Amino acid sequence: MNPEADLLVRAGWLVERSGLAHRDGGLLLRDGCVHSVLREPRELDALERALGARTFDASDCVVAPALVNAHAHLELGALRSELYPGTEFSAWIRQLIGARAALRPQALQAGLHLAARELLRSGTSLVADIDSLGLEDPELPLRRVRYVEVLDAQDPTRSPAALIRAQGQRHIAPHAPYTLRVATLQELGRLAAAQTSWLSIHWAETPEEEHYLEACAGPFAAFLPASPGGRGVERLEVAGLLGPRTMLVHGNAATPAERMRVAACGATLVHCPGTHRWFDRPRFAWAEWEAAGVELALGTDSLASNTHSSMRQELAWLRQDQPQLDPWRAHAAATLGGARALGEAGRAGCLSAGANADAIVLRGLPGSHSELGEFLCDPEPLLTEFWIAGRSCREFL
Repeated sequence: MNPEADLLVRAGWLVERSGLAHRDGGLLLRDGCVHSVLREPRELDALERALGARTFDASDCVVAPALVNAHAHLELGALRSELYPGTEFSAWIRQLIGARAALRPQALQAGLHLAARELLRSGTSLVADIDSLGLEDPELPLRRVRYVEVLDAQDPTRSPAALIRAQGQRHIAPHAPYTLRVATLQELGRLAAAQTSWLSIHWAETPEEEHYLEACAGPFAAFLPASPGGRGVERLEVAGLLGPRTMLVHGNAATPAERMRVAACGATLVHCPGTHRWFDRPRFAWAEWEAAGVELALGTDSLASNTHSSMRQELAWLRQDQPQLDPWRAHAAATLGGARALGEAGRAGCLSAGANADAIVLRGLPGSHSELGEFLCDPEPLLTEFWIAGRSCREFL
């Protein structure tokens, strides 16, 4: 025991995990983790007397798990305001490729720093970052899980280099079924199985993507070679890339049968509300995904297709777009769902004993459990404190 290192946190509401909250509860943080969850004031009082630990009084506030971002492209932060909302998707891809090619390494590094700081400002401690450049940002305390991006643009001369990037990687991001050759996908499936890698894959983002894969027609056929046919989910399934360690991102063009296939394999579906709005897409089928039994998570995508890099804003947009969605279910997607998808269940997205001491403090005291759920999805309450591994990150708020 080290009273100087321990921190006892008193909360008006303690959110242990989505849906489970304790009025006048608290936490004992020790060695970067949650050592104990205190569910009653008398437990707090007794522990404070016994330990003599430092105390943080948030008795007029909500203490909740830090948020988890299940999909981001931090390196594209430099493209904020360079591309425009509402652009047709294949045209946007062309613009993105051109705008990114014009950026110098220093600008890309600065963009990553910008996007990462915005995530911290929103109380996000953990992010699945799709990485194509190998950029680092050691100055920031954000827990950044780098998914190494792999694509060959259906060009066989690029496939060997793409596969080399994936070798030895714990986290791999095969870009999408339409940007990788079938043979490359299959080799990635063998490699991921041998390495027990975690995967993040863009999938079924638009109907045009699936139309290209099935019929080699539409806007994608103008700049990609002939497709051998078949739906994207079929290619991923045959390649062995679907399973409980897989995040599928977007899924907007999925059929009901494909939702059931995703549920059966145990993959997580990641929705990015800000990007969905950016492209003015039809209503996302959240209720249908939940009814199929698929675990859902939230992401910010990138500042090339979003106005913010804020998980609190994503939560607010999700609730606006899905007004019938229970706020606690929305909050679970921004915490527990992302943690599970990254292989961090029990360590991130919750404040149970043994979890990382990653927590946020929001000023305000909702009167009931249901009001607390709404409160957690509102971007307005002031974030007054933020811990990652038990260390204050207030300077980033």
